[in-house]
Amino acid sequence: MKVTRVVDFYDNKHRQTHEERKASSLYPVRAFNNFIKTAAIVRAFQHLTNKKVTNIRVLDLCGGQGGDFPKFARNRNVKDVYLIDISEQSV
Repeated sequence: MKVTRVVDFYDNKHRQTHEERKASSLYPVRAFNNFIKTAAIVRAFQHLTNKKVTNIRVLDLCGGQGGDFPKFARNRNVKDVYLIDISEQSV
C-alpha cells in the first residue's frame, strides 16, 4: 500500500463525535485499549519518578488527534510532548 493512500484515508476520515463512538460496536475494544495504554503510561512514569528522572520528553508516534496528551500532561515531570502523525489533518 502506498503511503499516499494511507495519508488520504486519515485526512478524509469522518471525525466522529463522542456519542457516535460510544454507539459503535468497537467501543468496548477501544475503551479496553485505552485502559491498557493508560496503565502502561502510568507505570512508565512511576518507574521514572522512582529513579528521580525529571524533565521528561515524550515522543508520541502515530499520535493522531492527541487523545493521549492528557495522560502525559498529568505528570509534573513531563517537560515536553512531541506528537507525530502521518496525517496533517489529524494533528
